[in-house]
Amino acid sequence: MKIASFLRGITPAGIVVFVACALAVLNIGAELFLGLSVVTTVLSVLVAGAAVVSARLKTGLTDYVLSLALVAQSAIFTATFTGHAWQIDTHMLYFLVLACVSVLGRVGPLLAACGVIAVHHAGFSLLMPALVFPSVTLAENLLRTGLHGVLVLLETGALALSIAQRNTMAARAEAATWDATEEAGRAQAARDDAQRRADETDAAVAVLRAHLSRLADRDLDCPIDSTLPVEFADVGDDFNRAVSQLSEAIGSAQSMARGFAREAEALQSVTGSLSTRSEEQALALSEVNSGIGAVSERLAAAAAQADDAANAASRTRSEAEEGGVVTDRAIAAMNLIESSTSEVAKIMDLIDDIAFQTNLLSLNAGVEAARAGESGRGFAVVASEVRGLAQRTAEAASGVKELIAKSASHVSDGAALVNETGDRLSRIVDQVKAVSGMIETIRDGSQAQSADISSLSQTVADLDGRTQATAGQSEELAAMGMRLRSDAEELAQSMAAFHQVGVRQGRHAA
Repeated sequence: MKIASFLRGITPAGIVVFVACALAVLNIGAELFLGLSVVTTVLSVLVAGAAVVSARLKTGLTDYVLSLALVAQSAIFTATFTGHAWQIDTHMLYFLVLACVSVLGRVGPLLAACGVIAVHHAGFSLLMPALVFPSVTLAENLLRTGLHGVLVLLETGALALSIAQRNTMAARAEAATWDATEEAGRAQAARDDAQRRADETDAAVAVLRAHLSRLADRDLDCPIDSTLPVEFADVGDDFNRAVSQLSEAIGSAQSMARGFAREAEALQSVTGSLSTRSEEQALALSEVNSGIGAVSERLAAAAAQADDAANAASRTRSEAEEGGVVTDRAIAAMNLIESSTSEVAKIMDLIDDIAFQTNLLSLNAGVEAARAGESGRGFAVVASEVRGLAQRTAEAASGVKELIAKSASHVSDGAALVNETGDRLSRIVDQVKAVSGMIETIRDGSQAQSADISSLSQTVADLDGRTQATAGQSEELAAMGMRLRSDAEELAQSMAAFHQVGVRQGRHAA
């Protein structure tokens, strides 16, 4: 902190004086290093003394004297190294001098220092070149002088621009400081005005607080009668208007609360009755739903039985139809047997004729054998045997014919019975077809009725659910009515706690 305070206390002129003294010390050191006489020391001390005196006098030429003192110290330093290899390197000190001169913040001293350096280099390069450059060639010295002059001019231009910018910034800072001072004055005036306004605000807030406290105590007869500051006059008017409107609103709210209470009581009665009817309707629908469910189950069972009966009738019809086919085949077979029996009877008649003819032939053969005598005796025996065979054949044919006649009679009876059975089976098949059709019709009707009953049961179930939901909502609505009535009564009681302007005036008049 002490170092910072010390650095802030150093002025630009002090810095330049310090550099001038430092350069004097540098020149003394160079003389000691080179082993020269004290002439350089005396000149350096005189230049440093002139810089100190000029800084203390603080005249308009002080900055110019300081800048020339720095240039002189640089020239002495270069002359000290005359003929030395480092002489050309000492010219870097001129650039340091120009940088130190720029600390003064003025372009004039900087240009003066630049001009003195240019004159020094050019003049000494022509008159005493050994004091400036180690070379004694005039052309080379002039070239070096030109190069150093260009470098010095460039640095001087850069430093001049820097000084101009710094001065511009300083001017702006000074203007800003001036503006800040003016702002501080205005701020002080604003603080004074704010304090005055704060006092007025405190007074107005005190009045508002008192009336708001009465309003918080539910006293609506609390208009602001006292005079408020001009800034708060509108606030007082707004407060009075708000109190008046609040009184009117609370009076209206009381009236509405009483109306709400009456409506809530009526709503509670209606919803209670509706809830009771909804519960009774829900119970009745539940019983109807149960009955329809039982009917639906019975119809479903009847439909299933009708379906089984239809299937059985269908199978019976199929078997009857198959029996009719078998019967038709049996009738056809009996007809064939009857036809074959008649054919056999014809054959037996033929056999009987053959036996009769054979018997006649045997008789004729016997007659002829008798005529033949002894020679025809063997033939007579044969004829006798043939006659016996013919008789037996005739007897067998007669017996077979009788059997065939009986068989034909039985076959005729069987064919008649089979025909009658076929007729009856046909009628049975027709009747089974009719019964099967009726059973299928009954089955289809039962299934349709079962589906209708199921749909009706679902509809009743949905209606039951909705009725129960309606009953629940009715109960909830009744509860809401009770709560609304309770809230309306509570609201009316709360509103009654406010002391309205009209009520109080009425009480005072009474």
